[in-house]
Amino acid sequence: MSYLCNAILIFGPPGVGKGTQGKILNQREEFYHFSSGDLFRSMQKYKTALAEKVNSYMLSNSFVPDELVIALFKENLEREIDFRRLDPDRQYLLLDGIPRTAEQIEPTNHIVNIRQILYLQLEEEEILKQRLLKRGRLEGRFDDQDESKIKKRMVDYKNKTLPSLEKYDSGLIIKIDAAKSIEEVTDSILERIIFP
Repeated sequence: MSYLCNAILIFGPPGVGKGTQGKILNQREEFYHFSSGDLFRSMQKYKTALAEKVNSYMLSNSFVPDELVIALFKENLEREIDFRRLDPDRQYLLLDGIPRTAEQIEPTNHIVNIRQILYLQLEEEEILKQRLLKRGRLEGRFDDQDESKIKKRMVDYKNKTLPSLEKYDSGLIIKIDAAKSIEEVTDSILERIIFP
């Protein structure tokens, strides 16, 4: 099978620090952080037919079908490679937010080779909620300022995203204690990532 690149999946509940760790690791030359959330939030600047179709779902607050999510992911990944922002021969793609459901796993596996899964673990929902509310205030992200939306995201994570972890070989999963400080979490990740 021909993959676009090797990838490491950053996995965990909303507010656990996936984006934070992705951005920190992105500063190292061996990693490239790809956030599906950032992609969707910046959707309006992309003028492709696919992006406009996805954007129409988002503007109407409708669920974006899995096949469109995967197609958009592949389109953007190919663009990052074409523009030489991602070097698939020397960088790991850090996947943040995709695949989000069990249905997205197989098509994602046809695009990238997931070599490891960083499972950031933090069980206390109240801490996660407070992290999201703080991020919402600091970054002006309205989806993180509405407690009802945060609660729905937690439920969606438990019902749709968390079960997808069982679809992967357990040998790929690296469990990381995300209750520690940002710096300690980063150190734990770098100590446990297995480089080829």
